[in-house]
Amino acid sequence: MKERSKTVFSLNHMPKAGKTIAVLGGGIGGVVAAHELAKRLMRQHKIVLIEKRKTHLYQPALLWAALGLKKVADAEAAYGSFAKKRIEVVDAEILSLDPENKSIKTDKGIIDFDSALIALGAEFNSSEIIGLEKFGLSFYEPAGAPKVFEAIDNFKGKSIALVVSRLPFKCPAAPYEMAFLLDEFLKRKKIRDNVLVSFFTPELQPLPSAGIQVGKFVAKFLDKKNIRYHPNHILREVKKGELIFGSGTYTYDLLIYVPPHQAPKVIRDCKLAGERGWIPVDPKTLRTNFPGIYAIGDCTEIPITGGKFLPKAGVIAHGQAEIAAHNIILEMLNARDRESYHGFGSCFVETGWGNAAYFSGHFYHQPTPSVRLWNSNPISYWIKHLFARYWKWKWF
Repeated sequence: MKERSKTVFSLNHMPKAGKTIAVLGGGIGGVVAAHELAKRLMRQHKIVLIEKRKTHLYQPALLWAALGLKKVADAEAAYGSFAKKRIEVVDAEILSLDPENKSIKTDKGIIDFDSALIALGAEFNSSEIIGLEKFGLSFYEPAGAPKVFEAIDNFKGKSIALVVSRLPFKCPAAPYEMAFLLDEFLKRKKIRDNVLVSFFTPELQPLPSAGIQVGKFVAKFLDKKNIRYHPNHILREVKKGELIFGSGTYTYDLLIYVPPHQAPKVIRDCKLAGERGWIPVDPKTLRTNFPGIYAIGDCTEIPITGGKFLPKAGVIAHGQAEIAAHNIILEMLNARDRESYHGFGSCFVETGWGNAAYFSGHFYHQPTPSVRLWNSNPISYWIKHLFARYWKWKWF
């Protein structure tokens, strides 16, 4: 379960002059942060949520859309109710960000801010690999999920390749869930015995940040379902019917891929970016190197033990959003202390129709992440699906 903050804010000590707090990005982290700020700040303060999409996208539901279990519309929610919660939503694309002068340039104009919380997520760059976008399909985007379903529903070939094209990537369990549910899908169509399903990834094991126990558990299910697993495979190029890796080539009839991820251009082009383009932040407070500016979720890069990085996942962004929002307020109050994010994360992994495993733990734990695993069961499956409904009800 998600850890809750225990900070008590005194309204008597809130800044009297109105401040503008900008929340950049309307994904899971941005939505939670904006609500947390609105709930705790007095009315003279202005909370501005800047998001280029007209609707919020609940990314986990795209997996179900790719399997015909949901529509893409089920993954989307309008921001219409936010105005009643004192959150001003600006439908605009961010063109540049000046953290020194605390200014945001959008295609709708300039927005100046006193404090900011950056939750811009990650961008996809399929053009990084020759032929990937031309010959493959991805369920990581709303436009791609229905195409994946159409392709598997009408599949007549002999081999399907699931490829993680680059590291890092968000929703680390999603491609493995796709493999497991695809196995079930093909069985229901009574063609599974005639189809070779292969999984390729640069990772050395499944879900490496979660530790060896979780990796072995997922690998066991891949073997049990006769899914050929190829770790440590880095994709170089895609041709029609052929995957070219550094270690060899493989043939396929249908390619389903996780696209290469990168930090949004607006981040890569500003002084917030680290060497790899992502935003480095204090692991506990989530503050950047600029006063009053915090960053959370997929657009950040936080090292953890073993040379790995904190996973890019919605549950991580959710937990960070609460801490960062509270710390923005504490900084506005000139308070000495800050709240700390302790690296808690959790994940449901659908292993088949009606069953899911669950793991949770602390990724900052030393000397290795402390993660507990619950075996696959129907209760976890239904909790995951019911949570998607709860998410819309809670925030929209």
